[in-house]
Amino acid sequence: MKQNKKPIVELEWSYLDYALEAIAFTAAVSAPLIAFSHYSELPDTIPIHFNSWGEPDGRGGKAFLWLLPALGLGIYALMTFLNKSPHTFNYPVQITEDNAEWQYTRATRAIRLLKAVICFCFALITWFMIKTAMGEAQGLPTWLLFLLLGGTLIPVFILLFGRTKKR
Repeated sequence: MKQNKKPIVELEWSYLDYALEAIAFTAAVSAPLIAFSHYSELPDTIPIHFNSWGEPDGRGGKAFLWLLPALGLGIYALMTFLNKSPHTFNYPVQITEDNAEWQYTRATRAIRLLKAVICFCFALITWFMIKTAMGEAQGLPTWLLFLLLGGTLIPVFILLFGRTKKR
């Protein structure tokens, strides 16, 4: 079977691309800083799991607080690296010289949006874990679940089911 070689295109970033990168970077760096700044104030056990209503239903050692910030930094790094090679992605249409820039821009923007949402939500969950452990909150707010679900599913649906051709 003949392999179709996709063109390599240098993409220009829009203001939206820069904004999404800034949000993702700020959130990815903020989560460990939030954890570090509150770590010494925390009790030995903290809430580490929350049910679908945002109520804490699992506890563990305060070292678990580092899990989400570490995952957030890892996801940020991995998705940033991945976004440098949009010609290696799978696409729902055949990539040609004519549509490569459009398709690559859509795909890299979707990854930037996913990265920003995930890093932002991880930073918020870290914050609410701390506030819940300190008795200043009752758990995660319900809107955070909707932000995480909607923010991760909507870009995927737009990418998969949105228009595939530039107007």
